Amino acid sequence: LPMVDDSFRASLQNGKGENELVCHEESGDSSVLSSGMKAVFVSVGDDPYKLLKNGVAQLAEETGSFLTLDQKKLPPSVDEFGWCTWDAFYSD
Repeated sequence: LPMVDDSFRASLQNGKGENELVCHEESGDSSVLSSGMKAVFVSVGDDPYKLLKNGVAQLAEETGSFLTLDQKKLPPSVDEFGWCTWDAFYSD
């Protein structure tokens, strides 16, 4: 998972060579400099869905900077949505 750390964000991009993956870090402002950042969270397993869910949960716990969907309360306005909107935005 690419990460965001302070003023920088990371993205994974194709490298120049075959089977090459590059971690690109950027702030969006060429005058902002950094000496390093937490850029990528790596996890290994057979089920990509579990890896993603567990990885996001581990990052949320480690960084303390966000909550996962199952930790958030739905706003009251959700009760006014029709079933199509609910399915599109709030179903598993």
